[in-house]
Amino acid sequence: MGEAFGCNVCGSAVSKAWTWVCESADPQAVPAMRGERRCPVVRCAECGLACVWPRYTDEELRVLYADARLFLGSMDPEGRKRSYLGEQEAKQKVFAEVAHWLERFKAGGELLEVGCGPGFFLDILGGHWQASGVELSPFAAAYARREMGLEVVEGAFEPGRFQAERFDAVAMLQVLDHLPDPRQALA
Repeated sequence: MGEAFGCNVCGSAVSKAWTWVCESADPQAVPAMRGERRCPVVRCAECGLACVWPRYTDEELRVLYADARLFLGSMDPEGRKRSYLGEQEAKQKVFAEVAHWLERFKAGGELLEVGCGPGFFLDILGGHWQASGVELSPFAAAYARREMGLEVVEGAFEPGRFQAERFDAVAMLQVLDHLPDPRQALA
């Protein structure tokens, strides 16, 4: 029997099966995502949060993000060829819209991006932001520093990693669904 469901948003112990995420049998898939398993996605019966259950452990995420092929080129579980680095232009168009939205609320200051990957969002921010990031992937963090000239710390986003109230804004773009405890990360 696996770990009992506990909603990360409302604390409910009741979930309903919703769909499945399948691993990829393709040999080009990142090894941590390669296989024949069907991973259940459940919805909280109280608030509707959808998540893979059981959640990935910290160790499973560390192994997954340690593989540079996530960014260089692989096959995702849906069978699509992916290269995050090859998608820079398209991603930065979306990130520019996010930056524009952000600046309606805060026109500059110190910003932290959690899960910044190779730094595409940080790269498009204007000079009125003092931007830095934290990234679990050693490859992506090194790329952001070396190729994009950004201040990026490698590792997990954990309590105490940064001085409290240091940042004027914190961005988590396409990150919360990857974290074992999104609520704790937001806190």
